[in-house]
Amino acid sequence: LYFTGRDQTFENGDMVEHGEAGEVMGTFGDKGLAMLFPENDLLTDCRLTELSRDPPVPLPGGFRVGELLYFVGSDLCLDNNAVLKYGTRGEVVGRALPSVANGNGLKLKFPGLGGIAFNPLVLSRDEPPDDALSDDKYRRARRALAARKEQQECAAPQAAAAEDLEFEVEWRQRLADELIAEEAKASLGPQGRRTGKKKKKKKS
Repeated sequence: LYFTGRDQTFENGDMVEHGEAGEVMGTFGDKGLAMLFPENDLLTDCRLTELSRDPPVPLPGGFRVGELLYFVGSDLCLDNNAVLKYGTRGEVVGRALPSVANGNGLKLKFPGLGGIAFNPLVLSRDEPPDDALSDDKYRRARRALAARKEQQECAAPQAAAAEDLEFEVEWRQRLADELIAEEAKASLGPQGRRTGKKKKKKKS
């Protein structure tokens, strides 16, 4: 089975990483399994929700579950009236719902705020500069960039379909022209004259 939880390091030096495959060695309580992962000395107790028969799908942007990222978008007012401030650090917990960022969103967990879904464009591995914390133009630019990319991603399939249709129309027209030219050529004799019989003139 594949481990789908966050990366873990234990006191004895054993490690288990997100996406790593292990061998089932027994049960762990009522809702878990004891797993043995490569190069580990001891068994790792895993919840069933942390295991899968299939390898986990890579997260957008190359991020990993358990990774700590900075929020670099504009201050975000949440439903409970709490505010997520620019520069706050959160932990990646998985992929967001398909409705977020055209299926490329991430879900992060922040202390005291719970899980929040984001477009990866407003997330960063690097700590943002202090002088940008009060620079509203910087944050608006980041938000505009994220919105523009979403629009481009939505428009890309439509543009591709339009290009395919235009190509098919041109191809059909070119094929029709070629067929007409071949028929005209076939109706001509070796010397470029029509091969049909000449009508005899009636004698007056």
